[in-house]
Amino acid sequence: MTLPVQQIRQEDVALSIAVAPNIFDVYFDTNLIGTLCLANLLSSALWAFSEKVQVQVDAILTEPTSEIPASIRLIQKYLNKSFTHLHPAEVASVYGLVDLSLERARFDGPSFDEAVRGLETCFLEFRKQGGVLETAGDQVISWMHDGKFPSYAYTNFDLIKAHKNLTGRSTKSPSGLTSCLDEVALFIALAITIPRPGDVRAMMVMSSVSHYGAFGYAEDGRSWWFNGKNQLYSKREWDCLVAEQYEGNHQACFDQMFSNFSQMTTVSGLFDFSSGQSSIPDEYLDEYLQAMASFFGITLRQVVEGLKNKQTSRPESDHANFFRQLLGLGSREHLLNQLQSTTALWAEKAFYAYRSLQVESLMPYLLNARRNPLARVAARNARGIDDIVAIVRSLSGTSSIFNERERIAMPDETLRLKTGTDRDKALLLHVLLEHYMQTNQLQHEVRSAYTHNESFVMVAGTWLAMTNLQPWDAELPTDIKYRL
Repeated sequence: MTLPVQQIRQEDVALSIAVAPNIFDVYFDTNLIGTLCLANLLSSALWAFSEKVQVQVDAILTEPTSEIPASIRLIQKYLNKSFTHLHPAEVASVYGLVDLSLERARFDGPSFDEAVRGLETCFLEFRKQGGVLETAGDQVISWMHDGKFPSYAYTNFDLIKAHKNLTGRSTKSPSGLTSCLDEVALFIALAITIPRPGDVRAMMVMSSVSHYGAFGYAEDGRSWWFNGKNQLYSKREWDCLVAEQYEGNHQACFDQMFSNFSQMTTVSGLFDFSSGQSSIPDEYLDEYLQAMASFFGITLRQVVEGLKNKQTSRPESDHANFFRQLLGLGSREHLLNQLQSTTALWAEKAFYAYRSLQVESLMPYLLNARRNPLARVAARNARGIDDIVAIVRSLSGTSSIFNERERIAMPDETLRLKTGTDRDKALLLHVLLEHYMQTNQLQHEVRSAYTHNESFVMVAGTWLAMTNLQPWDAELPTDIKYRL
């Protein structure tokens, strides 16, 4: 029913994670943040969004002494205006729940357990906040005790926009739904497309198991902290906040907002405070740390503790030099040409995160699709193969959520948005049938074939055509482009 283990390449497993990395994937491999940024930069819609911001930047006459470059301020303004940040219960409502036991099997057990404890501590803190956060904390802890967690999966700009009507709130529909990492990846991508010379010297991601923010500074030393879509601080704004609400205690102010800060990710790679391992060359790390200390008014306690552990180093990320050349990128076409001329695995990951079908193998998409929680539940609740087919048949929409057939949606996305091309629905049906066969201990083989005009899925020896979900009695067309 499923492929033998030896036929699944480790490279395919790595690429499958890039398709839609979840909260645990990124925590254990922060290089995926760069993957998400590149996937955003491959989106034509993001470049159109960028142009709207650029028009505003060009219209502003900014004095050289302004606290934050106009481009950075406007990026945050547009992100805050355009997107809705979901709280954890909303994430579960829209995206479902992941099974923590299945996730644990994908990672080193003790490290995964430590990450889960860190998440639980975060939501215990939510309980103390009152209001919506208290309710969210109670609900998530209850799920965690049942072995579940909200399905935080990070995707590209087009998918963020495609989910815009699924918030469940009564307010005016936003342009898309986000979490903190989505916002950081969008913030960095837009900062790459827009800046004037000198606006951005460096940016880094500040993260923990539960939160992501971005810190950056210009060539002239002006710095900023982006702590989420509605929080962008200049040094003056940060100092005022500390003085007015925390009696000048910079550390107490920071701890209230981000007490479990534990990782710094730059183009060079990661500095992990708990292990002390760093792939950031000392000359760059020193510059980042000096800029942070100047901004926050102190060397943060979390950084001090991390530096005490700093004993080992790793090589810079493979993509470091490539990312250093991205500022002032100029166009999507330039990026596309650069990525296509690169054979490295990290470059391939960008195309899978973007969901292109112009890739070497579709196996990474199938591997990711098998982990989709909504599809897993739907298949296990089905009473027979006819039920499985009926699920797909009930999705009346036939258009791509990307508005192009050469990109592919994952099964949960097709289920949620109730639309998909023949290819999207073929992947959905394929995975639903696999889960159903596995649940009911049936041995029928599931296969798929995608041609230029049609897609097919075979179960129990019968091919179904996806445009009408009817049996295909003739030979399959000869122009098969993809097989699973």
